[in-house]
Amino acid sequence: GRGALMGGVLGGFGGLVDGTDVAEKKRRYARAEDGLDSAIRNARTRNGKLARVVRAADSLVGARRAELARLETEEAGGSARRAEFKRALDEDVSELDQAIAKARTARDEAKSLVDRYRDAPRGGGLQKELSSNEGAIRRLTEDRTQLRSLGAGR
Repeated sequence: GRGALMGGVLGGFGGLVDGTDVAEKKRRYARAEDGLDSAIRNARTRNGKLARVVRAADSLVGARRAELARLETEEAGGSARRAEFKRALDEDVSELDQAIAKARTARDEAKSLVDRYRDAPRGGGLQKELSSNEGAIRRLTEDRTQLRSLGAGR
Protein backbone atom coordinates (compact mmCIF):
# COMPACT_ATOMS: atom_id res chain seq x y z
CA GLY A 1 0.00 0.00 0.00
CA ARG A 2 2.80 2.30 0.89
CA GLY A 3 4.54 1.65 -2.46
CA ALA A 4 1.31 2.41 -4.31
CA LEU A 5 0.91 5.63 -2.41
CA MET A 6 4.52 6.66 -3.16
CA GLY A 7 4.08 5.68 -6.80
CA GLY A 8 0.91 7.73 -7.04
CA VAL A 9 2.54 10.78 -5.45
CA LEU A 10 5.64 10.52 -7.64
CA GLY A 11 3.57 9.89 -10.76
CA GLY A 12 1.33 12.83 -9.98
CA PHE A 13 4.34 15.05 -9.37
CA GLY A 14 5.92 13.89 -12.65
CA GLY A 15 2.69 14.60 -14.50
CA LEU A 16 2.51 18.04 -12.92
CA VAL A 17 6.09 18.83 -13.99
CA ASP A 18 5.45 17.56 -17.53
CA GLY A 19 2.17 19.45 -17.76
CA THR A 20 3.79 22.65 -16.55
CA ASP A 21 6.59 22.21 -19.07
CA VAL A 22 4.12 21.70 -21.94
CA ALA A 23 2.09 24.73 -20.83
CA GLU A 24 5.23 26.89 -20.70
CA LYS A 25 6.27 25.74 -24.18
CA LYS A 26 2.82 26.66 -25.49
CA ARG A 27 3.06 30.11 -23.87
CA ARG A 28 6.52 30.69 -25.39
CA TYR A 29 5.27 29.59 -28.81
CA ALA A 30 2.26 31.91 -28.54
CA ARG A 31 4.52 34.83 -27.52
CA ALA A 32 6.83 34.08 -30.45
CA GLU A 33 3.90 33.96 -32.86
CA ASP A 34 2.55 37.24 -31.45
CA GLY A 35 6.01 38.77 -31.83
CA LEU A 36 6.25 37.59 -35.42
CA ASP A 37 2.79 38.92 -36.25
CA SER A 38 3.73 42.27 -34.73
CA ALA A 39 7.03 42.36 -36.63
CA ILE A 40 5.25 41.65 -39.92
CA ARG A 41 2.65 44.36 -39.24
CA ASN A 42 5.33 46.90 -38.39
CA ALA A 43 7.40 46.02 -41.44
CA ARG A 44 4.31 46.26 -43.65
CA THR A 45 3.49 49.70 -42.23
CA ARG A 46 7.05 50.96 -42.74
CA ASN A 47 7.09 49.57 -46.27
CA GLY A 48 3.82 51.34 -47.04
CA LYS A 49 5.37 54.63 -45.98
CA LEU A 50 8.53 53.80 -47.89
CA ALA A 51 6.50 53.07 -51.04
CA ARG A 52 4.99 56.57 -50.79
CA VAL A 53 8.48 58.04 -50.47
CA VAL A 54 9.58 56.11 -53.56
CA ARG A 55 6.59 57.39 -55.57
CA ALA A 56 7.34 60.94 -54.45
CA ALA A 57 11.02 60.54 -55.40
CA ASP A 58 10.06 59.15 -58.82
CA SER A 59 7.77 62.15 -59.38
CA LEU A 60 10.46 64.53 -58.20
CA VAL A 61 12.94 63.17 -60.74
CA GLY A 62 10.39 63.73 -63.51
CA ALA A 63 9.64 67.26 -62.32
CA ARG A 64 13.35 68.10 -62.06
CA ARG A 65 13.95 66.77 -65.60
CA ALA A 66 11.18 69.02 -66.91
CA GLU A 67 12.55 71.96 -64.96
CA LEU A 68 16.03 71.41 -66.38
CA ALA A 69 14.62 71.21 -69.90
CA ARG A 70 12.90 74.59 -69.37
CA LEU A 71 16.11 76.10 -68.00
CA GLU A 72 18.07 74.90 -71.00
CA THR A 73 15.72 76.74 -73.37
CA GLU A 74 15.87 80.02 -71.44
CA GLU A 75 18.43 82.63 -72.37
CA ALA A 76 18.01 85.57 -69.99
CA GLY A 77 18.57 85.13 -66.27
CA GLY A 78 19.53 81.53 -66.80
CA SER A 79 22.60 81.46 -64.58
CA ALA A 80 20.74 82.58 -61.44
CA ARG A 81 17.96 80.08 -62.09
CA ARG A 82 20.50 77.34 -62.78
CA ALA A 83 22.24 78.07 -59.48
CA GLU A 84 18.89 77.86 -57.66
CA PHE A 85 18.10 74.64 -59.52
CA LYS A 86 21.45 73.17 -58.44
CA ARG A 87 20.79 74.13 -54.79
CA ALA A 88 17.35 72.52 -54.97
CA LEU A 89 18.86 69.35 -56.44
CA ASP A 90 21.44 69.24 -53.65
CA GLU A 91 18.62 69.48 -51.08
CA ASP A 92 16.67 66.76 -52.89
CA VAL A 93 19.70 64.46 -52.88
CA SER A 94 20.25 65.15 -49.18
CA GLU A 95 16.64 64.27 -48.38
CA LEU A 96 16.92 61.07 -50.40
CA ASP A 97 20.12 60.21 -48.53
CA GLN A 98 18.20 60.53 -45.26
CA ALA A 99 15.32 58.40 -46.57
CA ILE A 100 17.76 55.74 -47.78
CA ALA A 101 19.51 55.70 -44.40
CA LYS A 102 16.19 55.21 -42.58
CA ALA A 103 15.18 52.48 -45.03
CA ARG A 104 18.49 50.70 -44.49
CA THR A 105 18.01 50.84 -40.72
CA ALA A 106 14.56 49.29 -41.15
CA ARG A 107 16.06 46.68 -43.48
CA ASP A 108 18.73 45.76 -40.94
CA GLU A 109 16.08 45.39 -38.22
CA ALA A 110 14.00 43.20 -40.52
CA LYS A 111 17.04 41.03 -41.33
CA SER A 112 17.60 40.51 -37.62
CA LEU A 113 13.96 39.52 -37.16
CA VAL A 114 14.09 37.16 -40.15
CA ASP A 115 17.01 35.40 -38.48
CA ARG A 116 15.16 35.32 -35.16
CA TYR A 117 11.97 33.84 -36.68
CA ARG A 118 13.71 31.68 -39.28
CA ASP A 119 11.97 28.49 -38.12
CA ALA A 120 8.54 30.04 -37.57
CA PRO A 121 5.82 28.76 -39.90
CA ARG A 122 4.85 32.27 -41.04
CA GLY A 123 8.41 33.64 -41.21
CA GLY A 124 8.05 33.98 -44.98
CA GLY A 125 5.79 36.99 -44.47
CA LEU A 126 8.64 38.84 -42.84
CA GLN A 127 11.03 37.79 -45.61
CA LYS A 128 8.57 39.20 -48.16
CA GLU A 129 8.57 42.55 -46.36
CA LEU A 130 12.37 42.51 -46.25
CA SER A 131 12.49 41.98 -50.02
CA SER A 132 10.06 44.84 -50.54
CA ASN A 133 12.25 47.12 -48.43
CA GLU A 134 15.35 46.18 -50.40
CA GLY A 135 13.55 46.94 -53.67
CA ALA A 136 12.55 50.36 -52.37
CA ILE A 137 16.13 51.10 -51.35
CA ARG A 138 17.28 50.24 -54.89
CA ARG A 139 14.66 52.56 -56.39
CA LEU A 140 15.57 55.44 -54.07
CA THR A 141 19.25 54.94 -54.87
CA GLU A 142 18.47 55.06 -58.59
CA ASP A 143 16.45 58.26 -58.13
CA ARG A 144 19.31 59.81 -56.16
CA THR A 145 21.74 58.89 -58.97
CA GLN A 146 19.44 60.45 -61.56
CA LEU A 147 19.13 63.67 -59.55
CA ARG A 148 22.90 63.87 -59.21
CA SER A 149 23.30 63.41 -62.96
CA LEU A 150 20.79 66.22 -63.57
CA GLY A 151 22.92 68.44 -61.36
CA ALA A 152 25.94 67.55 -63.43
CA GLY A 153 24.08 68.61 -66.56
CA ARG A 154 23.48 65.12 -67.93
